[in-house]
Amino acid sequence: MNILAVRPLADRAVTFDLADRAGPDAAARITAALGLINGAVAAGALPGVTETAASFSSLTVHYGCLFTDQATLVAQITALLAGGTD
Repeated sequence: MNILAVRPLADRAVTFDLADRAGPDAAARITAALGLINGAVAAGALPGVTETAASFSSLTVHYGCLFTDQATLVAQITALLAGGTD
């Protein structure tokens, strides 16, 4: 899955832009990404993730900065989404 941009939100969240505009394609990408990330959280593969929040074309992941750092989390999620389909 192609990530258009990664935008840090202080030290406890990061937003992944997955589409350039709202629409059915964006909704499908967000839904797929949520499934992959929430599945990884449930399996214990993304320690520190506390919440995911979807919008029309992006996905924000909130995390505990005592359990992971932003660079590690971005790398993990980028790799996870790269294995997903567009």
